[in-house]
Amino acid sequence: TDSRKNTRIENVVEHELSSEQISYYKTVVKDILTASRSSLRAVYASLSSDFGLQNLLPYFIRFMFDQQLHILKVDPRPLWSLQRLQSLLCMVQCMLSNPSIELEAYLHKLNPFILTVMVNRLLSSSLTDDHWALRDYA
Repeated sequence: TDSRKNTRIENVVEHELSSEQISYYKTVVKDILTASRSSLRAVYASLSSDFGLQNLLPYFIRFMFDQQLHILKVDPRPLWSLQRLQSLLCMVQCMLSNPSIELEAYLHKLNPFILTVMVNRLLSSSLTDDHWALRDYA
């Protein structure tokens, strides 16, 4: 038998977003980038429990990858690099804990993001930053 007959390919598509979803996405991105503790708590609570976030997953994953790429391309690493990576990993954790989100179709995109945090040679340019705690969290 031809092995191609048994192969199932799933395309992960980006959905057209409503104006409310676009506004929500922009708010989450802004709060992650500004990193104020109170706004991050609200973002994490929302990502952990809100319904209707499934269509936003491709956009959130692209945002996380873009941020990671930006951090890892800059030498020396920005002072805020560990804090930003921590916020992005918290996003992943919150989405994993949200019962209304099905991440299975996106695991092939999330795994490289998480593994990069775990094994990248240099996450921070500061010698005093606790990059091991971030790696353990990942």
